[in-house]
Amino acid sequence: MQALAAYILRGPLQAGGMVGLFGLLSLVFPPSAYLSGGAVALVTLRLGLSQGALSWLVAMLFAAAVCWLSLGSLRPVLALVGGIWLPTWLLAPLLGVSRSQGVLLLGCCGLALLLALGFRLLVDDPVQWWSAWISDLLVVMLGEGRMPEASQIAALAKLMTSLLAAGFTLNLMFNLLLGRWWQSLVANPGGFSTEFRQLRLPRGCAVVLIAASIVVALRGGLQEGGMVSDLLLVGIVAFTLQGLAVVHDYCARRPGGMAILLTVYFVLFFTGLYGLMLVALLGLADSLGDFRGLATGRTGQ
Repeated sequence: MQALAAYILRGPLQAGGMVGLFGLLSLVFPPSAYLSGGAVALVTLRLGLSQGALSWLVAMLFAAAVCWLSLGSLRPVLALVGGIWLPTWLLAPLLGVSRSQGVLLLGCCGLALLLALGFRLLVDDPVQWWSAWISDLLVVMLGEGRMPEASQIAALAKLMTSLLAAGFTLNLMFNLLLGRWWQSLVANPGGFSTEFRQLRLPRGCAVVLIAASIVVALRGGLQEGGMVSDLLLVGIVAFTLQGLAVVHDYCARRPGGMAILLTVYFVLFFTGLYGLMLVALLGLADSLGDFRGLATGRTGQ
């Protein structure tokens, strides 16, 4: 990975080529999208905004040529620019200036909620829009005869905006963290681990999340929550990441910590959503009580 990071930083053509190549690969192998976004983050963090912009502009031209010649469409390129490259490039300087992954996480959450709000304002009936989109997708995937009931599609449609905002937050944060890790490999070995273990959201964010949970419960659940549901799901993603930071910090301070950490991830793999919710609760409790600050004699806000 260090050799790859060094190659990406060699020049705009190398950076743009890798960003575009990984972006195109993501059309057939979606996880490659993280490598594409991570490359944009790396160049922006290491070389600045202008070089970061140049990397994804070169990638855009390269991807546009390939997509137009092979598919006759530029839609995949627009999705890469709007969904990965542009937001990653916009938020990378926030980490560079603040040197705080907690501040970066707040920026990712804020952008995701802003996009969710914009969607709800621009679309007259988001539920109907999503219902039509899901129906069209399922017709292609399953065929007319195997379509689920309309009530099931409507139930999912009510959650789609919130799920999209939460997923956008997680993907964007992962892109930026990957870029930060690559940067540490070439410029500050070990720095990424220390920085991630310090990730912490302000106590006020925990209070807002608790309030959002109460409002959603009173409204009848996530499907009826609207923007509050967006806030709740995005907040759960954010505090899950903080919970993981707490786990990493605990393991780094204990003998045999690597074995403990691997065990935690092994358990999370098999418990899925339930395990992640426990990690989110740990992050929420840490935001309120600052466990790591108490352990080191430092206190947070």
